[in-house]
Amino acid sequence: MTPQQMKIEENNVLFEGVTIPIELKRAFIEQYPKHVFSEVERQCLPKGTSASSIMCESNENDALELVIGLSVLSQVTPNATSPVALILCSSRPAAIRIGQLCKDLSKYQSINCVTLCATVPVQAHVKLLQNVMPHVIVGTPGRVIQLLGKKKLSVANIKHFVLIDADRCIEWLEMRRDVQQILLQTPKKKQVMIFDSKLSPKTRQVCKKFAPEEPFQYSDFGISEKGAEDDIDIEN
Repeated sequence: MTPQQMKIEENNVLFEGVTIPIELKRAFIEQYPKHVFSEVERQCLPKGTSASSIMCESNENDALELVIGLSVLSQVTPNATSPVALILCSSRPAAIRIGQLCKDLSKYQSINCVTLCATVPVQAHVKLLQNVMPHVIVGTPGRVIQLLGKKKLSVANIKHFVLIDADRCIEWLEMRRDVQQILLQTPKKKQVMIFDSKLSPKTRQVCKKFAPEEPFQYSDFGISEKGAEDDIDIEN
């Protein structure tokens, strides 16, 4: 047994109840050799890595990002012929950060993770997508909808849909419209994972409509859905 294999074996207790490919586990341990899973990770990772839909609110941003990265990358295979995971972020910095996390964690998996946001001209992304077939897309709603409109990107085979900073994405009318238009182009049957530091009752109710089944819910604060009326109709 190699030293790397011994290190992975020693950390297997960390992943108890979580299905993680050995390549992903290796990259995670290299990046976070002393990491101890928090409560939100212990609760959400078993669901996220097994294709269950999740609605999660927690102030532990680093933990949420690891839940996202590990959940998505544990289910993506390099033999996919079109994008299978879409991670939407409300801001460019968040997209860049999550995109880099996915690239770091997938270093041994031969998975292409592409970040799409307005830090570069849209033509640069058009050229990129002509040369690279992304398995995982991380981006802002505005740039993703722009590329969909140009027919340079397809989300028709997405199996894993993630919305980060969901409250902001839903409360901002223009961004909400972009998210809704993107969702309508994805399959009805898919894993949906919703994350934020705090979800308003309205956002919680709206996001429930995104998932094909009742999502697993986790909250640092307890869950309340009173006064959660909304006027949004999601047919996806």
